[in-house]
Amino acid sequence: MNDDASLSRKSERPLILLNSANYSMKFQGVRFLRGQRCYAVNIRPKARQFSLIEGTAWFDANDFSLLRIEGKPATSPSFWTGRPFIERDYTVVDGVSLPQRSRATSSGFFAGKSELEIDYSDYVIAK
Repeated sequence: MNDDASLSRKSERPLILLNSANYSMKFQGVRFLRGQRCYAVNIRPKARQFSLIEGTAWFDANDFSLLRIEGKPATSPSFWTGRPFIERDYTVVDGVSLPQRSRATSSGFFAGKSELEIDYSDYVIAK
């Protein structure tokens, strides 16, 4: 099972990409996200890893850039927390979709409800 530190290793990155090697995908239809026309796609991980999300991805209908993912991890990170619901919004910087905001909400038997929100900013793409 991957932890946060291992996910940052270059060798692990291909294992978490949103691509056909890691996910089965099924087109759900055209939807609007914050007023923007998008393609909604059901994503289902091919492996049971916490870093892979089972849920929905939204892609810009004009340039296919990733705008949002929401769902639950393919497996639970802990018996105590269960599988959190994750919402991750993306922004496009120099043609690359990068996380802008991530929010995870979980309800564990002992710990109760917990929320974690991360805002990302000040991206610089080195060329």
